[in-house]
Amino acid sequence: MALFFSSIKKRIGDLSTKVFMSDDAQSYYNAFKFVFQEADNRLLCSWHVKNSWIKNWCKIQDVQLREEMKGRLATIYNEMNEAAFELQLDSLVEDLLNEPRTQVFAEYFIRYYSNRRKEWAPCYRKGLHVNTNMHLENMHR
Repeated sequence: MALFFSSIKKRIGDLSTKVFMSDDAQSYYNAFKFVFQEADNRLLCSWHVKNSWIKNWCKIQDVQLREEMKGRLATIYNEMNEAAFELQLDSLVEDLLNEPRTQVFAEYFIRYYSNRRKEWAPCYRKGLHVNTNMHLENMHR
């Protein structure tokens, strides 16, 4: 990826960007930062975030509890008030940690998402006018 970005830099010169969006693979952004400079906003594609959550819901074996937590996370995801979002997400994480049947999902969620809220939460994307990079991915296919 660094070679790719270096080729772009040779062609167009230095580049600064307000938003860099990708899936959760750090290699893309790390290469971009190496060649250019950090973007003002590093975002995760919402489709990739939600897809990752879907793949990992099975970590909660109790179906009723899983559906309850999915509903809470969907509500939190759609919260556009940053303060309300923070309170609700902190509450969900605490509940996930305190419930033995959700420990495995809690560990996954904390590791990959809870500490990177500004990269995936829509309430932090106001004015950026970008939510997904699926159009670009479809073009590559």
